[in-house]
Amino acid sequence: VKGAAKKVGNKFVAENIVVNLTTVKTGIELRDEHTLKYLDTKTHPNAILVKAEGENGKGKGIIKIRAIEKPIAGTFKVTSNE
Repeated sequence: VKGAAKKVGNKFVAENIVVNLTTVKTGIELRDEHTLKYLDTKTHPNAILVKAEGENGKGKGIIKIRAIEKPIAGTFKVTSNE
């Protein structure tokens, strides 16, 4: 993972966080193979969290996979103050 989130007031914000999808492991080898094939990681090896913001462990953002941007929502946990 390349990039970082930062705290702005009570919110956390992030832009252009890059995840190399070819290194993601789910714990099930066959699922990993199917995921890599479906995501076409040979052509599009990265997912990019284009922008995101969250507060109190919940956030929303835009993710780009295979050159397609989609809205996402999820939960997060702060594990470091660095």
